[in-house]
Amino acid sequence: MVTTVAPAKAWVEAPERRKMSYAEYLGFAPDSQIVEWVDGEVIIYMPPANKHQNISQFLGTILTLFIHFFKLGALRYAPFEVKLWPDGPSREPDIIFIADG
Repeated sequence: MVTTVAPAKAWVEAPERRKMSYAEYLGFAPDSQIVEWVDGEVIIYMPPANKHQNISQFLGTILTLFIHFFKLGALRYAPFEVKLWPDGPSREPDIIFIADG
């Protein structure tokens, strides 16, 4: 007797993309979903899965303890817009470290 097992999903759904200006993006981006603006295009990502959230929380806890112990700065979590230069992309990393000046 041969038992067939359905393969696990090996893909991640591609994010949705829409053309819009940065000003339009600022009025569009919902607080409950990761949405980034890159080169005049909005990228709408699927909500994170439970496993992803668990990993982010674990890393955030460890990094927060390390950062506070050594008084290095602060940790921020998505949704938190990151723009490294005025006309550059707007990204929302899961976790970002901001060093004390």
